[in-house]
Amino acid sequence: GAYQNFGEIVLKSPHDVFSDYERQLDITNSVCTVKYKSGEVSFIRECFASHNPSVIAEKITADKNGALNTASLHWNYNIQYLLAEVLQN
Repeated sequence: GAYQNFGEIVLKSPHDVFSDYERQLDITNSVCTVKYKSGEVSFIRECFASHNPSVIAEKITADKNGALNTASLHWNYNIQYLLAEVLQN
């Protein structure tokens, strides 16, 4: 088989100053975790990938209500569409 991108996801956060940045990769469970702080808020991004049933999911959490305000742009190369949405809690 050949390597081919299935698509691309770009997440843009309103905060650009980070501290306590930490990355973890759990190969056994196919989970990648990123933890960081921006100001007084702690954020966690967890990504999960599964070959069967062909799923990639990302969960973004913050320890303070109303702290998530992330714009995401999704581009799928296979069916050629662009979707933009705003995730807020």
